[in-house]
Amino acid sequence: MRELTNYFVGDGFLIYVGVLFLSAVLLLVNFFMGIGSKAANGILGVVALGYSVYLVYLYFFGEEGSTVFVSIYAFILPIFAIYELVKGIKARNAAASQPAPPAA
Repeated sequence: MRELTNYFVGDGFLIYVGVLFLSAVLLLVNFFMGIGSKAANGILGVVALGYSVYLVYLYFFGEEGSTVFVSIYAFILPIFAIYELVKGIKARNAAASQPAPPAA
């Protein structure tokens, strides 16, 4: 836990919240497109979105000395989500370009 007022105020905090929000959006896009594990993408997307909204609320309306949990996973999730999205789109395109089996 890090103190919001002493460590993470300003651009660093906003970058962290932005990356966390981007992670949430990418995971929810994967969820709605049916790419990857729908359950994992849906749950992680909702959790990341909720936490990023909470952090914005805390930034504007929080009390002095509030603490924030800073996780490296917020920076890893967008890479994972983009990888899954690209892999899923390529798999869909490959499946769509295969000819249909002949009717019997």
